[in-house]
Amino acid sequence: MAADAKIAALYGLPIESSPKLCDEISCTFFVEYLSKFHDFVRKEPTSHPWITKSELDSMGLAINILLSKEPSKSIKWYPEYGCALLLAKGVGCTPGVVAWNLISLDLHRFDTMSKLNSNTYEYVDTANATDYEVLHIGTSTQDQTNELMSAFNRFYVEAQAVTGNDRSSRGGDRLGHQRTPAFIHALFRKAFGAQNVAPRGGFTDVGLHTGGEKRDTAWPLVFSILRQLLYTTSSNGSPEYFSSKISAYFGLYVAKVTLDQYLGDKGSFREVSNAPHKLLDFAYRILQSAARKASMLADDGIDMVHFRVWSKELRDSILFESSDQSSKFSKQFVIPDTYDAVKGKIEDFKIQLPKESRLSKDDVLSETMIHGLEVKNLGAIGIPNLLSLEGVATWATSNSSKAKSQLESIHFMRTVENLVWDYAEDFSKTLAIDQLEQLASLVDQYRSVLHHFIRNKECSGLSIVGLRSREVLMVWIDYCVIHASTVQMHRDEMSINGVALNFGDLRHLVLSRPEEWEIVRNVSKYLNASGNSRPVFSLCDEHSTFEMGARVALASPEMQEIWRQEQHDAKCRVEGHWNEVLKKKERAATLRSEISTLHTEISHTSSQLARKQNELAAHEAAWSWKNRHRRLYNKMAKEESHLSCENEVNKLSRELNHLNSKLRSKQSDLERTIQAPPPVLQPLPQQKNTAMAIIFFLYMPREFQLLSKFSFTAKQVLLPDNWSSCWGGKLGDEKVNISGVVTRASHCQFSWTDYYNSHQQSIYHTPHNRRRGKDFFLSLRSIEKVVPKTVGSQCIDYMYGKDDGIWCPDALSPRMAWFGGNLSFDVHSGQEINPFASVDHYCIVSHFTERLGSKSSDLQWALIQTGDDYINLSRGNLPYSSQHSKPAWLTRNQYISLGSMMSYPNIQLRNILKAFMNNELPFEKRPIQTLINQALFQIGQISVKQHKTKLEWKCDLYDADFGRSAYCILQSFCEEIADSPKRYKVVRVLGNLCNFLSHWETHCRTTARSLAESVCRWADSIEENIEKVAPSEIPPERASQVVYYQQSSLVLLNGELNQSDVTLLIRMVVRARNLFTDGNKENEIYYNDIEIKYCFSQSIDTILTILVENPQILTDALSSVFQRCPPKLIWKPWRRNTAERTSCFTAKCREGNIYAMNVITGDVLINGMPPSRLPLEILRHPLYRRTFGSRNHEVVNIGNALETARPASDRFYRFSLHGSVLEVIEFRKDGSEKLELMDSTVEGIECWGRELPMRLKVMHSHWLLREERVIVVRGVRFDVRDISFLIRLDGKCNRGTVECIEQHSEDRKKLQIVLQKQDRDILVSQESLALDVLAKFESKLHIYSLVSHATSVNPSEIKFHFPRYKLTFHFDPVRCALFCHEISGYKLAKQQQIEITLRGTTTYLVLEKEGSREPQRLLISPKGIVVREPNGNVSIQSIEDCDAEQTFFKFNFHHRFDYLETKQSCSARMQLAALHAATSHALPDEMFQMTGEERAIELIRQTWRNCPLNKDENLALENIKNLARGKCPSLFLLCEDISIGASQFHFLHLKSSTRVPEYTNCFEGTSYYNNVKSRKVNCRSFLSKHEEIRLLGEHSRQIVIPPRVAPNQSLEKPPVMKLHVDSIIASIGSVRSKIESSCEKVKLSANPFPLDIKTASTLEHDMVDELKNSWEAHSAIHNEKLRFNSDAKYLSAFQDILVDVTRLRRQIEDYSLSALNDMGDEEMNCHQNAHCILQMLGLIPTATKSDLAKIAIDPNIIASFNPMLNLESLTVLQSSILTWLRLCVYEDKLMRLISLSDSASTDELLRELHTETVWDTDKNPAWLVFEVENMLQIRQVQYKVAQHLIDHPGDVMQLNMGTGKLLITTSTL
Repeated sequence: MAADAKIAALYGLPIESSPKLCDEISCTFFVEYLSKFHDFVRKEPTSHPWITKSELDSMGLAINILLSKEPSKSIKWYPEYGCALLLAKGVGCTPGVVAWNLISLDLHRFDTMSKLNSNTYEYVDTANATDYEVLHIGTSTQDQTNELMSAFNRFYVEAQAVTGNDRSSRGGDRLGHQRTPAFIHALFRKAFGAQNVAPRGGFTDVGLHTGGEKRDTAWPLVFSILRQLLYTTSSNGSPEYFSSKISAYFGLYVAKVTLDQYLGDKGSFREVSNAPHKLLDFAYRILQSAARKASMLADDGIDMVHFRVWSKELRDSILFESSDQSSKFSKQFVIPDTYDAVKGKIEDFKIQLPKESRLSKDDVLSETMIHGLEVKNLGAIGIPNLLSLEGVATWATSNSSKAKSQLESIHFMRTVENLVWDYAEDFSKTLAIDQLEQLASLVDQYRSVLHHFIRNKECSGLSIVGLRSREVLMVWIDYCVIHASTVQMHRDEMSINGVALNFGDLRHLVLSRPEEWEIVRNVSKYLNASGNSRPVFSLCDEHSTFEMGARVALASPEMQEIWRQEQHDAKCRVEGHWNEVLKKKERAATLRSEISTLHTEISHTSSQLARKQNELAAHEAAWSWKNRHRRLYNKMAKEESHLSCENEVNKLSRELNHLNSKLRSKQSDLERTIQAPPPVLQPLPQQKNTAMAIIFFLYMPREFQLLSKFSFTAKQVLLPDNWSSCWGGKLGDEKVNISGVVTRASHCQFSWTDYYNSHQQSIYHTPHNRRRGKDFFLSLRSIEKVVPKTVGSQCIDYMYGKDDGIWCPDALSPRMAWFGGNLSFDVHSGQEINPFASVDHYCIVSHFTERLGSKSSDLQWALIQTGDDYINLSRGNLPYSSQHSKPAWLTRNQYISLGSMMSYPNIQLRNILKAFMNNELPFEKRPIQTLINQALFQIGQISVKQHKTKLEWKCDLYDADFGRSAYCILQSFCEEIADSPKRYKVVRVLGNLCNFLSHWETHCRTTARSLAESVCRWADSIEENIEKVAPSEIPPERASQVVYYQQSSLVLLNGELNQSDVTLLIRMVVRARNLFTDGNKENEIYYNDIEIKYCFSQSIDTILTILVENPQILTDALSSVFQRCPPKLIWKPWRRNTAERTSCFTAKCREGNIYAMNVITGDVLINGMPPSRLPLEILRHPLYRRTFGSRNHEVVNIGNALETARPASDRFYRFSLHGSVLEVIEFRKDGSEKLELMDSTVEGIECWGRELPMRLKVMHSHWLLREERVIVVRGVRFDVRDISFLIRLDGKCNRGTVECIEQHSEDRKKLQIVLQKQDRDILVSQESLALDVLAKFESKLHIYSLVSHATSVNPSEIKFHFPRYKLTFHFDPVRCALFCHEISGYKLAKQQQIEITLRGTTTYLVLEKEGSREPQRLLISPKGIVVREPNGNVSIQSIEDCDAEQTFFKFNFHHRFDYLETKQSCSARMQLAALHAATSHALPDEMFQMTGEERAIELIRQTWRNCPLNKDENLALENIKNLARGKCPSLFLLCEDISIGASQFHFLHLKSSTRVPEYTNCFEGTSYYNNVKSRKVNCRSFLSKHEEIRLLGEHSRQIVIPPRVAPNQSLEKPPVMKLHVDSIIASIGSVRSKIESSCEKVKLSANPFPLDIKTASTLEHDMVDELKNSWEAHSAIHNEKLRFNSDAKYLSAFQDILVDVTRLRRQIEDYSLSALNDMGDEEMNCHQNAHCILQMLGLIPTATKSDLAKIAIDPNIIASFNPMLNLESLTVLQSSILTWLRLCVYEDKLMRLISLSDSASTDELLRELHTETVWDTDKNPAWLVFEVENMLQIRQVQYKVAQHLIDHPGDVMQLNMGTGKLLITTSTL
């Protein structure tokens, strides 16, 4: 059920796919709609006094002309051109003459409207015609009409064929083709024979060719003709006003039709929301549109009283239906108030207990079985036998389908790197196309593995920037190889073209091996030699690529053959088309001849019929005369001649009808025949060079496909990954968005390839050889779509040659489009990418700069080095100016040294060595190491001169003196730390430095080896003392050993290896892997292990070669961990199969034991099992990883199970694997509390605990205590033993009682204590009405239904627990309500859906105060993102994870002003604003009489801060902006104002501003200006003048109509005066006196001094004495208390006064609101009538109680509500509002007094009674508003303090605690 799309488009209603109203069908639609409107008015004219009978007749006559029912006039529509032809025949003209006039739309007015697009709103700019002009064409005879129309149609068809630049008129007879009335006028003038008929301009183009959207011309055109016809047909003196009234009342009729559509269909649908139905919303919007028109008429003095009455009826009906709809929807959200209904159906959860396993001893393992275990546990990786392209490609293909482990991924990447590095040594080698494809495929696989490796966070411990840099280098090498080979294959065609890449971009790379630097130099040298002029496959110069493509195609025999075939097929299409034209011409000639014959026959038959009809008329007259006196039954018979004449007439009439029918058929055939046949759209341009370039792209050779792909990929890999939020800025600490830079606009997406393929086959010719072009890695697109729908003349009479009706796509300018290639991570949501775009240099630099962790983010600036061209001039001063950001672990001098390290790129190496020489920095810290690595390994500026490549930043490396100095410094530093194991963390960075410099100074490698040996000795020294420490201290010592071995291994691996290096390396790797650490230093060991594997894989071939030649190395390494290892073993390479080489070795000893070793990982197996560790098949099991993570255990083999050798967190564990089933048993040292780990994986838990709640499945592990038939539910990790739930199993029905432990305070770690206690809440599965209602706030999956332990079937208490929100509601059977445990005193309201506000959302709960005299309600709503859903609902999106900790906001219903408010936080207020904005509709909110958007504007103004917004506030503000975007410009702009304003306070919080004003979307500001000017919104949505200047720079233009009548409304005397308030004060004072006289003083017993301190000194003694004296003085003052005796009597007195106050307050409240909103019906002037119309429909605001408070502060806004009040009435109204405020204060005061009387709090009661208003309320109305808003009264002492500070600025006063200094005193200031 939806509104008509054309009506929605007419009134700018926000619908999907709004049609363009610019065709003849739309014109007919609106004419028929006007006709229905006229019929509706005509049926009941008495109900429509706004129109007289003569006006109604004139309107009917005009509509009949529009419907073509009047022969005197006819209309021909041209809405595409904004005009219509009006032909006047005879009436008012000379008889037989036709007057030709063109009704032309004019005075287009700019307008914006909101359009719904895929559930989001966007602004659409348009222009609407507001007037018209009549362009006279000429006059003609009626006989000339058809001839002139035919001539016009011929010129019109010819003009339509004009396209491109020829569409503009250039004078003379050249008309061009513009979508303007002047153009149609020119064509008609030409048809009339005029000369020099070029369009004269002056009219708006309403077409599409300007790049905008077509104008909606149908309704303006229909209404303009109606207006013109009314001038002719109406006798009324003011047809202009009459037509305006028709327009206004037509809007009411359309609103009524829309409302009737809803009423007719509302019974056939089920509402899914209580938001106003779209039809109701649309009807209200249409009413508003009509009201704007009516108000302008009323302001002009036109009587619009009936309009006001009718629109009020419609508005009331809409509001009633909307309210009724909301009421019906809300009935499904009612909390039941009976115990049984709340309980519903409950039952325990079904549990399937697993069977007990039986362990048995395995038989002796065979060698085959051992080999199978080795395959599972050794972690072997395959190594290609030959490091050749074919060998590696075959190896990669055979392993491509396998899921790669971490080690396999690393090894794959390093193997491909080593292969590709070899090709970079010499680019002159030419590879065959198959080899190029193999190499490209390997690089693609490499990148896929790398991105998977990074995405899964398997690269922890490695340099992310280093991995990125190697990826870039791999792609660039492949590009150079492909380019070099392609140039060799097409030397002549590519001789003048350069490369698409600039070697200078490689300066960003960070590479840690000197060999990689040499590769960079080779790539740079090649690119420099190739040059950058006329680059191929570059978006910087696309023309060069198309020129090259044409040359390649011209030189290609295959492409030349395609061109010949295309020419042949094109010629065949032309011939086929021309033959069809000739056939049609021949058929048309035949038809014209037949039509001419028929015309002759018709003329002859018509003349015969006319003669016979005359004869028959004579016979009829004679016969009638003879029978003039006879009755009907007695008439004379007709004569024979009479009857014969009648038969002749009938015969001739039938014959004439037959001939006319035949003529119409022939004419119809002729019309179809003379229509031009479908045009021929040729697939290729006519121009050969252009066509050959297209053919090149569509049939691109394979080598060019690869070259194009890697040209774009090589540029794209330089870009950051996340374009919408990447790091940038001069210091690399700002988030920037480069999406708009690197993506291209979507309007250029016309596919050349699709066009070519779709036009290969034609109805005129089908090619023998089917050809199909293809987009390869690059897509061929056109700059714009200019394919015509029609070509040339549409009539065959004007087709004179074969070229007519033929179109070639020469105008389709081709362009290249890149969408990311064939790898998913290069594709960005299908967007077109421009990797050649000029991206901010700082973004690229930041992308290749290592990121420090969040704890060290303040040091990130120190790592940025942008180069000389982008140097930050203040960079050298930063170490001094940013001392406030210095971390505590750095001294001032260290911080300066660190900040200066990379200040000047050319001396970075010297700065590093200086720091080591002077020991300036704490090198153990990770940020320091990252900084040194960045400075050391960054390539920097590259220059190529005279075929020599130079790295400008590293010139020192080629200085021999520098190398010797570096060696001496590093050697000295190594000697310094040689005996300092505590400084082991320095080893990594020191080893990197030594190994790197060894490429230029070989002695540095010796230093590195000595460093590695020193660290190895540290580890070995621990082994000597290991037996002397306690058993519990062994694992930490072992962990230190492992770390030392790892650090030493890394030092060796990063340099050139010899045999002694490999011997030491293998021993350390094996030792590090097989020493048990029991989780100590787990992360550090893990990260080191990853780096070792990465470095190891780089040198695997060298290491394996040395090991094969020296196998004793393996024996020595094995003996270091297995003392019983035989001294001599014969080692052989271990293989999975006979063909594959691996990184493993195996040996068999004489005793039959089989040993296996993986030299990369250090894994050692004895007979297929690790000697003291868990095997990989257990470590990789999903259940083990879920429970134990990456932790291994030292175990002993006890048969068919492995048992931990020592306790892990005070428990032992036993592991066994049976097939795919892992069994884990936990037990104490004495064997008690044996728990079996149940399968808690996603698949496993579904087998035994499918019915359990999601949180119990995901957030816990489950341990079975089989003897007790109990499942212990505790934390996921094995060492988290706090018990959360206990599941007691029922052996009979396989069900479990789930006891909730986490709600209780007992010791949850002690299982026996937990088992003994019984009286706990039981978690049950429940179905109930209450749970269904609560699910509106939280998913049922995350709600616990808890019952008392008595019995889960018939419990005594029911609770609903929201664990994610930490909320609990328990049902009280006595009070029959659900009470909230966390929000004390509140219960869930019975009705949980608010009917009068926030309509459209259900995501909240309503609470109400228990026992409150006045209803106090509270609304709680989840914190999250407010979104609009496609079905009209509004929801709050939050994290769906069951373990997420969620929060909620509390919104109060204001006791006085009847709106929702919150004082919880700024983000809470923002979310409330977002809810109001999302649920806003055209209909006003029933609670506070304004729209949700207007309330959101009020709320967002209350969020202004004088400090930066936090993360939550920024998210909430962005949420509001997204909701307001395209719909509410005022709200969007205010959010911008808040955001920008808050960011300007960053400097006060030691932060640079992260919110610099950006270039914002212009649509919001434009729409705001338009809304204000057009009165689409009322003043609540206006920005203040200061806001407009800040945000838009200019004030808005508000249309103010000059008043015809001065403000003249007078108010009656107010019903409540100041004396009434004084009377109330006196009554309260009287009661106070009586209470004081009835109170008695009661002596209080003195409290002893509370401190009993023995003083040890005179000072202490004096201090205690002083405190004691102060205590005694205090006790003496407060030693009496008043006791109130007769409270009941005075309680009734307070209640009586409250009744009076409430009555008076309501009277003055009604009076004030009536004065603002009601102008009265008697003697209403024109402006009052207009005002009432607009106010009734929300275009002028309706005053509310909160507005009264605003008026008290700013009386000027009274005019916004009622501008007709005279000066005297304004004064009376202001005084009445102040009286109302005072009564509100005393009403609240009396309610407090009654509450205090109930509590018998005498002191508080008397203090409240003594509080009086001693300040002048007339002078301080803001204080009065403050009291009303906060339900308080300013005390005398608070006033005195505030007034003193106001009168004496700068004074200092003491503000005591508890006196309201923060809430009241500071607020009054």
